[in-house]
Amino acid sequence: MLKNEETVYKTTSQIIKNLEFNDGKSYSKAVLAELRNSVTHPFVKNGLLWQALFNNMPNSFLSRDGSLSKPEKSILNALQLYAIHQQGNDSSVNTYDNLNADISFNVTYSNNSFEIFSLNSYDSDPIKQFNHFDELVKYMSSLKDNIKSNDVDNNQYNRKWYKDNFGQALSIVRKSSNDSTAIDRRFNAMISSNTYDELIYHLRHLTRLIRSKKLHIEINYSKVADDLYTFLSSLNGQEKIKLLWSESYYAQHKGEE
Repeated sequence: MLKNEETVYKTTSQIIKNLEFNDGKSYSKAVLAELRNSVTHPFVKNGLLWQALFNNMPNSFLSRDGSLSKPEKSILNALQLYAIHQQGNDSSVNTYDNLNADISFNVTYSNNSFEIFSLNSYDSDPIKQFNHFDELVKYMSSLKDNIKSNDVDNNQYNRKWYKDNFGQALSIVRKSSNDSTAIDRRFNAMISSNTYDELIYHLRHLTRLIRSKKLHIEINYSKVADDLYTFLSSLNGQEKIKLLWSESYYAQHKGEE
């Protein structure tokens, strides 16, 4: 059982923030490259990856037996998916909280960066961080445009803005596709996975599909890690995540067929 202050969500969030908001972009690019390479290559070649991972890993997550613990595995796999999705994108494909639900927020300047905090969330971490003021202005302008779109069509706004899990993200791909049957088939193959390794195999292919569509979908990869940990933890956890992602995938389209 994980301690309350040591969560998979919080650890993953901190690792991604360290990669997105540091002074050495070459370091971040190298770590992301190692994350992608770690899918098919031996871990022994991934020194920077281990540094980025274990510098932020609570002691209670460490396996101590030479094999990845459940928290380690879920965090690593979520980061691999994030790295696959991020490839070729100048702006972050990750989001930290549901801005669609929590549009009341506060902006602060701390540690040479601008930070946005949700006023309706229990999470003490910022939703977004920017190193430069012009990046903040651009983001706020984009948020304003999305809020205006929400006044016209709330369902459309929900689908274009924030994606909490892979079911929601893939619903966007489904909506934009001329052949929803094909994406349904791929989603159903993923959600019917009998093992964790099979699930991850399908998620990697689906993440590449999401990236290829260039729909500017942001996914909360900290929540993805949390979902993967739940899936790994028990049979009940597997069923919970399958149900949650299925509801998110199909509920987006109720009444549209």
